[in-house]
Amino acid sequence: MAKTIRSISARFLKNYERKLPRFREAAKTAEDLVRAILADLPVEIHVITSRCNEPDSLRLKLRRKRYRQPGRQLTDRIGVRIITYFESDIPAIVSTLQRELKIDKHKSEDKRTKLNLREFGYLSVHLIARAKGRWSRIPGFTAIRGIWFEIQVRSILEHAWAEIEHETVYKSGIAFPDEIKRRFARLAGALEILSSEFFALRGERTKLVDKYVGTFKAQSKLGRDTLDSARLIGMLEVERPNGIGWRSASNVRHFPNGIESTCTEALKSAGIRSSAALRQALRSQTVRAAEKMFAALSLQAPTHLASALIVVATKSPMIFKDYFPHMAANPTIAPLLQD
Repeated sequence: MAKTIRSISARFLKNYERKLPRFREAAKTAEDLVRAILADLPVEIHVITSRCNEPDSLRLKLRRKRYRQPGRQLTDRIGVRIITYFESDIPAIVSTLQRELKIDKHKSEDKRTKLNLREFGYLSVHLIARAKGRWSRIPGFTAIRGIWFEIQVRSILEHAWAEIEHETVYKSGIAFPDEIKRRFARLAGALEILSSEFFALRGERTKLVDKYVGTFKAQSKLGRDTLDSARLIGMLEVERPNGIGWRSASNVRHFPNGIESTCTEALKSAGIRSSAALRQALRSQTVRAAEKMFAALSLQAPTHLASALIVVATKSPMIFKDYFPHMAANPTIAPLLQD
């Protein structure tokens, strides 16, 4: 029987190597498909990558698994990996993928549910998927039509643990004693604590913005502070209460990552260095007229991001072009940049 399995593996590998360029192309196409599906999801993703199994790695796996039908049993010849900043963002991503793709529920696995309350270790969601519906009909995705591929979804800390554990334990072939295994488990537990703390720290931004919103509503005159992203977000929520802001946009649309920080730096470069200066600019006739022009051209009220950009544009077209060169040609902004 061992000889038969070796023969099956050898034939499979020979055929696989012959088709390797197609698998590499399919892996990139699978990545593009996943990116397209998640493009409008209001979740910050650290990175999306893809790969196909290289022959040497596949050969080792076939030896370990001793598959009799590798063509059917191998579900990860093509793989896409999605790494989030926070574990709490994983459910939204998984739910979207499950809705948009055909999922093999029997071969898919949520490893987060495999550990009991006293265990720590490898955490990841593995989905075995293929394109369906409109995604299977788009010409750019024809390379993976009918092909199953694996999608791994995990947080950046879970990824760190998985990569280190895989290299140090799984691939080493070493039978580590229980004490060493317990040390790995303790590290996994520590990473879970870090993940919870980072998530809690993300909530501090909300608390700061709430604090500034209260201050800006209560005080007609503001002290001399230094403008930062939290004050920018809070001031716009007070001065433009009906506009879509950073916090409300997180549920309906996704502003570019880190754009609030860039806006803050651009405003400061344009001379808006405090909350009081920002309030004065937002209440000025120049900015209000520019917002009306923007609304007429875009057929919608300015978002808080648009209002911040308009303040910069009206203060200094040169600074706007320096900080936001890719937006300077936008037909809703360009009229404001005429020197």
